[in-house]
Amino acid sequence: VLVVCPLGPWTAFHGDGDSENVDFIAALIQSLQTSHGAPADKVIITGFSYGGSMSYRVWCERSDVVTGIVAMAQSFIEPGAGHPEKSADDGAQTPTEQVLDMMAAARNTPQKCDPEFKRPHYAIVGTVDNYYGENGGAYSGYTLWERMSTTVLGCTGSPAGGDGTNITVDASTCFEYPSCGSLDAKHNKYCSVEGRGHGTEHWQVTLWAAFADFFDVTSPYPPEFKGAWSEDESGWGDKDAGSWGDKDSNWEDKDSGSWGDKDTAAASCG
Repeated sequence: VLVVCPLGPWTAFHGDGDSENVDFIAALIQSLQTSHGAPADKVIITGFSYGGSMSYRVWCERSDVVTGIVAMAQSFIEPGAGHPEKSADDGAQTPTEQVLDMMAAARNTPQKCDPEFKRPHYAIVGTVDNYYGENGGAYSGYTLWERMSTTVLGCTGSPAGGDGTNITVDASTCFEYPSCGSLDAKHNKYCSVEGRGHGTEHWQVTLWAAFADFFDVTSPYPPEFKGAWSEDESGWGDKDAGSWGDKDSNWEDKDSGSWGDKDTAAASCG
């Protein structure tokens, strides 16, 4: 498994800037396929928080090079919409209602998310995430996922929840639709993790689970990682952080040093 974590001031929403970063990430993925023989049909892009939004934008615009998405502590917001300004909060609408209106407006513009290929997708959000959690979050991450599922992926029916611990390790409920058009509906999941805040716990295990699920292959992680977090001598990470490194920085390798800020370093790992 090849893991690449480019650093940059990501432009996840059109209001942040043009598609230069999207083009860079797409070119990087294609370059690695040439230089390292990485398979073009097994590319997962992942990110934490704002990095998750960047992952969504790359998928929306370059689904030809991205074949799976894992958004950690992030739900979908149309790249053409972005976040509502705090000054626009007049109390008449909740933040979720505001952003849903903005997303609906964005879908009537050329900037709407309209990927050429529908790709497998996990959104992992804690119940007490202060941005997207169901218990006190600024937005309802679940509602935003529903909007993406119906408008972008063409899902129909009512979502049903099931045990998601094989994906999140911590107790969770993962929801999926009965049908999502050309995409196998089981490959579009919103996982609500009990008691988790805005963090990256067990990111590695989640990615291994996604790899196995999305691409219908045997999970590449060794047996000791299945269903539980453990640390071996390779330096994969702290059992509390669950994300390849020191629990405070999330992205510090013990041999090579820091890979960058936790909000941006994992924005686009293909």
